[in-house]
Amino acid sequence: MTMRKISISELSRVEGIGSVEIFINGKKVRDVRVKLIEGLRFLELIPRGLLYKEVPGIVSRICAICYASHAIASSMALEKALSIKVDRRDKMLRELLLYGELLESHALHVYFLIAPDIYDELDFIELYKKDKSLVKEGFMLVKLGNMLREIIGGRPIHGLNIIPGGFVKRPSADSIDKVLEITENIVESSLILERMLKCYPEAGPMEGSVAIATGDHYLYGNRLITSTGKESKNYRVILEEQTEEYSHAKSALHSGRPAVVGAISRVLLKEKFLSREARELLNSIEHDQKYITYNVICQGAEIVEALERILSILKELSKLNVETHIEEPYPKKFSGEGFGYIEAPRGVLVHHYLVEDLILSKANIITPTAINQKSMERAVHNHVETLIFNKGSLNENDVISCAEQIIRAFDPCISCSVHVCFIK
Repeated sequence: MTMRKISISELSRVEGIGSVEIFINGKKVRDVRVKLIEGLRFLELIPRGLLYKEVPGIVSRICAICYASHAIASSMALEKALSIKVDRRDKMLRELLLYGELLESHALHVYFLIAPDIYDELDFIELYKKDKSLVKEGFMLVKLGNMLREIIGGRPIHGLNIIPGGFVKRPSADSIDKVLEITENIVESSLILERMLKCYPEAGPMEGSVAIATGDHYLYGNRLITSTGKESKNYRVILEEQTEEYSHAKSALHSGRPAVVGAISRVLLKEKFLSREARELLNSIEHDQKYITYNVICQGAEIVEALERILSILKELSKLNVETHIEEPYPKKFSGEGFGYIEAPRGVLVHHYLVEDLILSKANIITPTAINQKSMERAVHNHVETLIFNKGSLNENDVISCAEQIIRAFDPCISCSVHVCFIK
């Protein structure tokens, strides 16, 4: 029987440029290739030879949406390598910044990239004509997230305020009070989010994939944990990197199995960290956890969680003397090795550095979308085979539509994933 290939030349409503090839023989899917084809960017090579404190500002260029996650993961790796201490107030500000980034990223994804799937519209412009209040709510949440990124990170995109040991400058008391007032008003309002997510269809069975997250804290940790029970402080015990000739990104497996990271893995492995309000949203929506579309439901819960945590941290910071003189953090060591593990909005982010005489000599960065690549392929494979079995025949438009919906549910950031290149 002749092999049939169905191609999606460019994925729609995702960050970056990617394509998909699905190979079908009869009623069996023989192969799925998710091709992450954004241009190569050399961001593991560029910081080599730089002074350690210059590194976070460079590697944060990997992604405009999650620049803070990259800068903080980078700083954490350098702090461990060089024994640099971080003040309690700066730890609080980092957590606040991460929740602001998560809020902005999830709101963009759920309200503007996923909502058209739910309401059967091509894009959010058409969605606005149907439900103005929903789109306005999305913009309101994005704006709050960007405000936090600006006052803490230095600017909404690629802020340079994040350094090993803390920040160049802490936000003013006035800016903290201003964003606190805005957050209180949003938390007191009733979000449309839950109503929308109840209409989101299930797709993309995840059989065989292993959930991975950071341990110790909801958004960061010193170790990685898995749904298999395996955990380690060394990411190389958990993740096996590999390359594919058809993709510009390194993918990753766990003990030979596809790995999945992101909101779905955080909720499955760390639900105990969530607030009552976030758990209530999860419990109010009937959606099978075995489908990757449950990731979007979990993102909705994390939007609620982010608002609650942002409000709590802002209230605590408003009582502290945040505007104090910051002495430049000084390394206790001049050489060393360090790992930085952060839960970026899209999942586990790894920064691994070697430093010699305060100069970066080696870097390895593993991004969430690169980790998720094999699970994307597995989910599309499983769903398309089910589609063929249930319908008895194959409609190419149906296959393309469901494949795009499944990949969108992962919330891929293709720009993040294609930073690697091998030079011989």
